[in-house]
Amino acid sequence: MGSDTITLGLDGEVQLADFAGALQRLSGLVDALSQEVAGDESISWLAISLEAGSAVATFRGEAADVSRVERVVSAYLNVGRAMETGSPFPYSDRVREQANGITSYLNGKITAIQFANDTDTAVVMSRSEIGEPAPKPDRSLGVLTGRIETLSRRQGLKFTLYDDLFDRAVTCYLSPGQEELVRHSWGKHVRVSGTVVRDYGSGRPLHMRDVVSVDVLPPKERHSYRRARGVLTYSRGDKPEEVVRRARDA
Repeated sequence: MGSDTITLGLDGEVQLADFAGALQRLSGLVDALSQEVAGDESISWLAISLEAGSAVATFRGEAADVSRVERVVSAYLNVGRAMETGSPFPYSDRVREQANGITSYLNGKITAIQFANDTDTAVVMSRSEIGEPAPKPDRSLGVLTGRIETLSRRQGLKFTLYDDLFDRAVTCYLSPGQEELVRHSWGKHVRVSGTVVRDYGSGRPLHMRDVVSVDVLPPKERHSYRRARGVLTYSRGDKPEEVVRRARDA
Protein backbone atom coordinates (compact mmCIF):
# COMPACT_ATOMS: atom_id res chain seq x y z
CA MET A 1 0.00 0.00 0.00
CA GLY A 2 1.30 3.45 -0.89
CA SER A 3 1.63 6.38 1.44
CA ASP A 4 -1.35 8.63 2.14
CA THR A 5 0.42 11.26 4.26
CA ILE A 6 2.49 14.34 3.54
CA THR A 7 4.75 16.17 5.96
CA LEU A 8 6.10 19.70 5.86
CA GLY A 9 8.86 20.63 8.28
CA LEU A 10 10.54 23.98 8.87
CA ASP A 11 13.85 23.89 10.73
CA GLY A 12 15.44 26.71 12.66
CA GLU A 13 13.81 29.64 14.44
CA VAL A 14 10.28 29.50 13.08
CA GLN A 15 7.92 32.42 13.62
CA LEU A 16 4.17 31.81 13.76
CA ALA A 17 3.51 34.03 10.73
CA ASP A 18 6.10 32.17 8.66
CA PHE A 19 4.73 28.75 9.62
CA ALA A 20 1.18 29.85 8.85
CA GLY A 21 2.28 31.25 5.49
CA ALA A 22 4.15 28.06 4.57
CA LEU A 23 1.09 25.96 5.44
CA GLN A 24 -1.05 28.18 3.24
CA ARG A 25 1.38 27.59 0.38
CA LEU A 26 1.29 23.86 1.18
CA SER A 27 -2.49 23.91 0.75
CA GLY A 28 -2.06 25.59 -2.63
CA LEU A 29 0.58 23.05 -3.64
CA VAL A 30 -1.54 19.97 -2.87
CA ASP A 31 -4.56 21.55 -4.57
CA ALA A 32 -2.48 22.13 -7.70
CA LEU A 33 -1.08 18.60 -7.60
CA SER A 34 -4.56 17.14 -7.06
CA GLN A 35 -5.80 18.80 -10.25
CA GLU A 36 -2.72 17.71 -12.18
CA VAL A 37 -2.17 14.09 -11.12
CA ALA A 38 -5.45 13.04 -9.48
CA GLY A 39 -8.01 14.33 -11.97
CA ASP A 40 -9.23 17.07 -9.63
CA GLU A 41 -10.41 14.40 -7.18
CA SER A 42 -11.91 15.90 -4.03
CA ILE A 43 -9.31 15.11 -1.36
CA SER A 44 -9.60 16.16 2.29
CA TRP A 45 -6.32 16.69 4.12
CA LEU A 46 -6.60 16.13 7.86
CA ALA A 47 -3.93 17.22 10.33
CA ILE A 48 -2.76 14.12 12.20
CA SER A 49 0.48 15.34 13.79
CA LEU A 50 1.99 18.66 14.88
CA GLU A 51 5.44 18.66 16.45
CA ALA A 52 7.18 21.48 18.27
CA GLY A 53 10.90 22.12 18.14
CA SER A 54 11.17 22.11 14.37
CA ALA A 55 7.62 23.09 13.28
CA VAL A 56 6.62 19.81 11.63
CA ALA A 57 3.07 19.15 10.42
CA THR A 58 1.73 15.91 8.94
CA PHE A 59 -1.53 15.56 7.01
CA ARG A 60 -3.43 12.48 5.81
CA GLY A 61 -5.36 12.56 2.56
CA GLU A 62 -8.85 11.06 2.40
CA ALA A 63 -10.79 10.44 -0.80
CA ALA A 64 -13.16 7.92 -2.36
CA ASP A 65 -10.33 6.65 -4.55
CA VAL A 66 -7.28 6.03 -2.36
CA SER A 67 -5.00 5.57 -5.37
CA ARG A 68 -5.52 9.23 -6.27
CA VAL A 69 -4.31 10.27 -2.82
CA GLU A 70 -1.23 8.12 -3.29
CA ARG A 71 -0.46 9.80 -6.61
CA VAL A 72 -0.60 13.23 -4.98
CA VAL A 73 1.64 12.07 -2.11
CA SER A 74 4.17 10.65 -4.57
CA ALA A 75 4.11 13.85 -6.64
CA TYR A 76 4.59 15.92 -3.48
CA LEU A 77 7.83 14.09 -2.72
CA ASN A 78 8.92 14.51 -6.35
CA VAL A 79 8.45 18.27 -5.95
CA GLY A 80 10.64 18.22 -2.85
CA ARG A 81 13.33 16.20 -4.61
CA ALA A 82 13.33 18.61 -7.55
CA MET A 83 13.75 21.53 -5.15
CA GLU A 84 16.49 19.67 -3.27
CA THR A 85 18.55 18.79 -6.35
CA GLY A 86 17.71 21.76 -8.58
CA SER A 87 16.43 19.42 -11.29
CA PRO A 88 13.32 20.16 -13.40
CA PHE A 89 10.14 18.12 -13.13
CA PRO A 90 7.06 17.74 -15.40
CA TYR A 91 4.49 19.72 -13.43
CA SER A 92 2.68 22.94 -14.20
CA ASP A 93 3.68 26.52 -13.56
CA ARG A 94 1.06 26.64 -10.82
CA VAL A 95 2.80 23.79 -8.99
CA ARG A 96 6.14 25.53 -9.48
CA GLU A 97 4.77 28.80 -8.06
CA GLN A 98 3.40 27.16 -4.90
CA ALA A 99 6.59 25.12 -4.34
CA ASN A 100 8.77 28.21 -4.74
CA GLY A 101 6.41 29.99 -2.35
CA ILE A 102 7.15 27.44 0.36
CA THR A 103 10.92 27.69 -0.03
CA SER A 104 10.73 31.49 -0.05
CA TYR A 105 10.53 31.21 3.76
CA LEU A 106 14.19 30.18 3.91
CA ASN A 107 15.32 33.46 5.42
CA GLY A 108 18.41 32.68 7.46
CA LYS A 109 16.46 31.94 10.62
CA ILE A 110 14.53 29.18 8.87
CA THR A 111 17.46 27.13 7.58
CA ALA A 112 15.85 24.06 5.96
CA ILE A 113 12.47 22.86 4.74
CA GLN A 114 11.51 19.19 4.63
CA PHE A 115 9.09 17.62 2.15
CA ALA A 116 8.32 14.09 3.32
CA ASN A 117 5.98 11.14 3.08
CA ASP A 118 6.14 7.76 4.82
CA THR A 119 8.91 6.46 2.58
CA ASP A 120 11.40 9.29 2.12
CA THR A 121 12.29 12.91 2.83
CA ALA A 122 13.64 15.69 0.63
CA VAL A 123 15.42 18.60 2.31
CA VAL A 124 15.68 22.05 0.72
CA MET A 125 18.32 24.35 2.19
CA SER A 126 18.36 27.41 -0.05
CA ARG A 127 15.92 29.67 -1.88
CA SER A 128 17.06 28.34 -5.27
CA GLU A 129 14.08 27.85 -7.56
CA ILE A 130 13.21 24.64 -9.38
CA GLY A 131 15.73 23.95 -12.11
CA GLU A 132 18.56 25.85 -10.40
CA PRO A 133 21.54 24.29 -8.56
CA ALA A 134 20.97 24.07 -4.82
CA PRO A 135 23.17 23.10 -1.85
CA LYS A 136 22.60 19.48 -0.93
CA PRO A 137 22.17 18.25 2.65
CA ASP A 138 24.81 15.93 4.01
CA ARG A 139 23.63 12.29 4.15
CA SER A 140 25.85 9.80 5.92
CA LEU A 141 25.86 6.98 8.42
CA GLY A 142 26.08 8.39 11.91
CA VAL A 143 25.16 8.21 15.57
CA LEU A 144 22.96 10.59 17.55
CA THR A 145 22.46 10.70 21.29
CA GLY A 146 19.52 12.27 23.03
CA ARG A 147 16.18 11.64 24.68
CA ILE A 148 13.17 10.07 22.98
CA GLU A 149 10.11 12.22 23.66
CA THR A 150 7.54 10.99 21.13
CA LEU A 151 6.69 7.58 19.65
CA SER A 152 4.24 7.06 16.81
CA ARG A 153 3.18 3.97 14.85
CA ARG A 154 0.31 5.54 12.92
CA GLN A 155 1.09 5.77 9.20
CA GLY A 156 4.57 4.44 9.76
CA LEU A 157 6.76 3.84 12.79
CA LYS A 158 8.82 6.83 13.91
CA PHE A 159 10.00 8.65 16.99
CA THR A 160 11.20 12.13 17.90
CA LEU A 161 14.65 12.46 19.42
CA TYR A 162 15.86 15.65 21.09
CA ASP A 163 19.59 15.44 20.39
CA ASP A 164 22.12 16.31 23.08
CA LEU A 165 24.19 18.76 21.06
CA PHE A 166 21.57 21.08 19.55
CA ASP A 167 18.51 20.21 21.70
CA ARG A 168 16.31 20.20 18.59
CA ALA A 169 13.72 17.68 17.49
CA VAL A 170 15.00 15.03 15.04
CA THR A 171 12.46 12.67 13.47
CA CYS A 172 13.81 9.12 13.20
CA TYR A 173 12.02 6.70 10.85
CA LEU A 174 11.94 2.97 11.54
CA SER A 175 11.21 0.12 9.16
CA PRO A 176 8.37 -2.39 9.68
CA GLY A 177 9.36 -5.00 12.25
CA GLN A 178 11.68 -2.70 14.23
CA GLU A 179 9.17 -2.02 17.00
CA GLU A 180 11.31 -3.83 19.55
CA LEU A 181 14.12 -1.29 19.07
CA VAL A 182 12.11 1.41 20.82
CA ARG A 183 9.53 -0.48 22.86
CA HIS A 184 11.23 0.35 26.18
CA SER A 185 13.04 3.53 25.15
CA TRP A 186 10.43 6.26 25.51
CA GLY A 187 11.64 9.07 27.76
CA LYS A 188 15.12 7.56 28.05
CA HIS A 189 18.56 8.74 27.03
CA VAL A 190 19.58 6.71 23.98
CA ARG A 191 22.18 6.29 21.25
CA VAL A 192 20.67 5.88 17.75
CA SER A 193 22.56 4.68 14.67
CA GLY A 194 21.39 5.17 11.09
CA THR A 195 21.52 7.42 8.03
CA VAL A 196 21.57 11.03 9.25
CA VAL A 197 20.62 14.01 7.09
CA ARG A 198 22.36 17.16 8.34
CA ASP A 199 22.30 20.86 7.61
CA TYR A 200 25.27 21.42 5.30
CA GLY A 201 26.24 24.63 7.13
CA SER A 202 25.87 23.91 10.84
CA GLY A 203 25.98 20.11 10.81
CA ARG A 204 22.74 20.02 12.80
CA PRO A 205 20.82 16.75 12.28
CA LEU A 206 17.49 17.20 10.49
CA HIS A 207 16.18 13.63 10.39
CA MET A 208 17.31 10.00 10.36
CA ARG A 209 16.33 7.15 8.05
CA ASP A 210 17.33 3.48 7.95
CA VAL A 211 17.73 3.22 11.73
CA VAL A 212 20.05 0.33 12.59
CA SER A 213 20.04 0.34 16.39
CA VAL A 214 18.62 2.13 19.43
CA ASP A 215 20.61 1.61 22.63
CA VAL A 216 19.52 2.90 26.03
CA LEU A 217 22.41 4.66 27.76
CA PRO A 218 23.06 4.33 31.49
CA PRO A 219 21.94 7.32 33.57
CA LYS A 220 24.58 9.92 34.25
CA GLU A 221 25.91 10.00 37.80
CA ARG A 222 25.48 13.22 39.72
CA HIS A 223 28.68 15.31 39.82
CA SER A 224 30.52 12.73 37.66
CA TYR A 225 32.37 15.60 35.98
CA ARG A 226 34.41 15.98 39.16
CA ARG A 227 36.24 12.74 38.34
CA ALA A 228 37.51 14.10 35.03
CA ARG A 229 41.25 14.05 34.62
CA GLY A 230 43.47 15.79 32.12
CA VAL A 231 46.31 14.21 30.16
CA LEU A 232 48.85 16.71 31.45
CA THR A 233 50.38 16.92 34.87
CA TYR A 234 50.37 20.39 36.31
CA SER A 235 51.69 21.84 39.50
CA ARG A 236 51.12 25.29 40.90
CA GLY A 237 54.03 27.49 39.88
CA ASP A 238 54.79 25.66 36.60
CA LYS A 239 55.71 28.04 33.84
CA PRO A 240 53.58 27.97 30.66
CA GLU A 241 56.55 27.00 28.47
CA GLU A 242 57.21 24.01 30.75
CA VAL A 243 53.63 22.77 30.41
CA VAL A 244 53.77 23.20 26.61
CA ARG A 245 57.07 21.33 26.48
CA ARG A 246 55.62 18.39 28.41
CA ALA A 247 52.65 18.27 26.07
CA ARG A 248 54.96 18.32 23.05
CA ASP A 249 57.23 15.61 24.41
CA ALA A 250 54.39 13.32 25.55
